[in-house]
Amino acid sequence: MRLTTRGAGVLGGLILLLGAGAVTAAAWSGREREVPVRIHAVQLNASGERVLVTPVATASRAARQPAAPTPVPSPTPRPPSSLFETHQIVAYYGNPYSATMGILGEYTGDELVRRVKAQAEKYQALNPERTVIAALHLVYAVCQASPGADGKYLTHMPDEMVEGLIEQTRANNMLFFIDLQNGRADPVEEARRVQHWMKNEHVHLAVDPEFTLGPGENPRDDIGSLDAATINKIQDLLQQTALEAGVGNKILVIHQFRPDMIVDKPLIAKDRDRVDVVIDMDGWGGPAAKLSKYEAHITNEPVEFHGIKLFYRWDKPVLTEAEVQALSPRPHYIQYQ
Repeated sequence: MRLTTRGAGVLGGLILLLGAGAVTAAAWSGREREVPVRIHAVQLNASGERVLVTPVATASRAARQPAAPTPVPSPTPRPPSSLFETHQIVAYYGNPYSATMGILGEYTGDELVRRVKAQAEKYQALNPERTVIAALHLVYAVCQASPGADGKYLTHMPDEMVEGLIEQTRANNMLFFIDLQNGRADPVEEARRVQHWMKNEHVHLAVDPEFTLGPGENPRDDIGSLDAATINKIQDLLQQTALEAGVGNKILVIHQFRPDMIVDKPLIAKDRDRVDVVIDMDGWGGPAAKLSKYEAHITNEPVEFHGIKLFYRWDKPVLTEAEVQALSPRPHYIQYQ
């Protein structure tokens, strides 16, 4: 398969849109290149325009009384605890069905784990005051080029894929992030769809405003957005999950490369003590553009925890580990696509 790109612009959004109906639970075998998937790619040019590149009775009265239910112990309450107090995260991003969506489509199994851990070790050497932990970041709800029968421009990855990656990351002492592009679906309902997976200690959530679309919007022509009120509702869901499951703080990653992608950003709540919100500076481009965007969206804005995305294929050149660690503020979350 050949991918042709046109109009590559500084810090344009890049995404792979899987053909509607192409992915089924039966299709997931771990051999992504054998899955018949129609691929489309959308990127932004320098003008911000999108370019498509493809029950028993008894005799006694007493016996008829219902037995008292056996008490079910509640999870032991845990105090709030942010992983970021002691850790920095290095994550590999993407989807196993497509190499162009990110490195999760280029490598699988032990080799994928080896590579992300090797990348994390480079940051560990530069950040002795923190433990650097590796993570995998799966695009689970993938925005589509066509609306589909439900008009939501969205498809979801098979449960088998998600649960396989949850076990793989658990076995390797890694973290796992589930990413929602949302399309025209309700972002809070999409978060509720994956809430049961968030009960795992090491599983966290990400949302992508770029592909969270309003009525009348489509992923070819429009950059989507999320507002603070919606983000706070998702925080409430994660707060409830952490408390009920008795697990540590949940991390919520929000991607951003344009100001209008997050509406009312200062109103994103910071009082959910079981949720750590990361703004992940997204977008591809050269070092100067990346640094200016980081300053604009991270350094100069009310951000709780800081993140940056790097593109192995599209950043020319890719910021070095030393350059990333030298950012002010130093990012808590570093993602590679």
